[in-house]
Amino acid sequence: MKKFLTRFPLGIKIVVLGVLISTIVWFCLDYIHSHQFRNYAESELSEELGRNLRSSRQKMNEYKSQFYAVNLMLSEEECLASYVDTISDRGSEGTFYQYHKKLPQWLPPQNRWRSVLPNHFFLISYDGRFKEIYTPIGEKLTNEEIESIPYLIPKAIGQVLLTEIAGTPYFLSAAKVDITMKSHKIYLVLLKKIDDVWMRHVFPYTAEDDLPVVLISGTPPRIVASNINESIKKGDLLEDLSHKFIIARKGFEDYGSAEVDLHLAILVEKSRAREFSDRLLSKDRGMRLSLAILLVLALLGFTMLWVRKVESLTKDVGEFVKDELEENIQSLEKGDEMEILRNSLQFMMENIRTTLKQLQESEIRYRSIIENAAEGIFQNTSDCRLLSANARMAEILCYDSPQELIESEPDKNGLFYVDAKRREHLFNLLKQGNIVTNYELELYKKNGEKIWGSLNARPVFDEKGNFVFLEGFLNDISLRREAEAEREKLINELQDALKKVKTLSGMLPICASCKKIRDDSGYWTQIESYIRDHSDADFSHGLCPECAKKLYPDVKAKDGNGN
Repeated sequence: MKKFLTRFPLGIKIVVLGVLISTIVWFCLDYIHSHQFRNYAESELSEELGRNLRSSRQKMNEYKSQFYAVNLMLSEEECLASYVDTISDRGSEGTFYQYHKKLPQWLPPQNRWRSVLPNHFFLISYDGRFKEIYTPIGEKLTNEEIESIPYLIPKAIGQVLLTEIAGTPYFLSAAKVDITMKSHKIYLVLLKKIDDVWMRHVFPYTAEDDLPVVLISGTPPRIVASNINESIKKGDLLEDLSHKFIIARKGFEDYGSAEVDLHLAILVEKSRAREFSDRLLSKDRGMRLSLAILLVLALLGFTMLWVRKVESLTKDVGEFVKDELEENIQSLEKGDEMEILRNSLQFMMENIRTTLKQLQESEIRYRSIIENAAEGIFQNTSDCRLLSANARMAEILCYDSPQELIESEPDKNGLFYVDAKRREHLFNLLKQGNIVTNYELELYKKNGEKIWGSLNARPVFDEKGNFVFLEGFLNDISLRREAEAEREKLINELQDALKKVKTLSGMLPICASCKKIRDDSGYWTQIESYIRDHSDADFSHGLCPECAKKLYPDVKAKDGNGN
């Protein structure tokens, strides 16, 4: 099997294996992810229903606010106040009703209140005996319904009341009319039936984009109104719709004042939900498939690049083994890249082990030479760090070990070179690429004493030509320096002694007549005085024989024998 596989190129094997593994992994992950995504889609659908429900409730709020605002605006119209002020005390002996088929004079034009589209307008007195009613759509109320309005007015002043009249839910809002006739309390009442028409007005429905919105009430819950009437009818049980729809519902108990147990519900067909889930899943699966294809293509590209690198590496290793190690590895054959590379690397590893062993032995010998050298050997950087030192270096400076010398950082603490200028001069020479020999300088010992050393050093530079550190060999020449100082002292003493020996030499200026000598100050002195001052000689005054004969001819002079 192994020989069979080695016949194929490495790239083909990796590609086939990668595609096979990717396909298996993709199908497994797709199966798992599909179930997870369906749950996710259901969760998303629930959130979407919740958002639609909140949006519908917001629309309900907006309509309620607009309904109240229109009522308040109409109650403050000048035409209404003027009309009410002109009304006489009608209905004092009975109840007065008046229906208007056309827009009454106490209402402004329809464009002022068309946005809320009330079913009925009431201009009614507090006691209920005076009523004027306008129904824009021509729908009349029964007497029972009309008689219930005055009782609802106190609850509807300043807000929108959700109530029920004759089994039908209504929005009712009342506002007091500001008039000069103080004996009467006149109210403007707006009444809006909550039915399918109102639902379609507030919640427009399109089959493609919108979801059905219904109002439900009662026990068991029944449909009161909906924004569609094709498949959902008033009076249908909500339970009968659960097999076809997913339902999200919310009560109206937080909408101001409510006398009706009315709930808002959002419906979505289960088939539509499945289509939504399948559509999202298909989109997600397409994205994952595209991503998988891109990954496979990337894998192919990376594999081909890697295979080329392996081929190049195999070729280079084979040439290296052949040229450097003088061993011929089998020639490169298609499909055998990894096998050839393995054999080449194995051969190289054996050579590396042998070389490492030789290096270790060389290092041991080198360390033995360094540690047993008679000179102190060290490495010192320009930023005051000691990189290394041998035992002799530590011994010269009176440290217990090289490690102690290095860790104490004497150069950094100013306890290595005595003369900072000599140190600077030394490093300047080295940075210029000079090799320093027999460079004498003073160093501090561990106890603070000074010693003289003779340094031989060379600079070490990095690849960029920057000075890194010096490698130095140090000899302790303190004894030699002391001997030289002693010798210099003796020489100086001898020179001083010789200076004290008085001798006359050179040319002396002497007078040819009086025989006086001119001294260094320019004075002429007797020859006796000059010689006495410039030498250790002294004079004993006497006469030579010739002078004695001349001066004392009568006296016979004695010779040297006393005759």
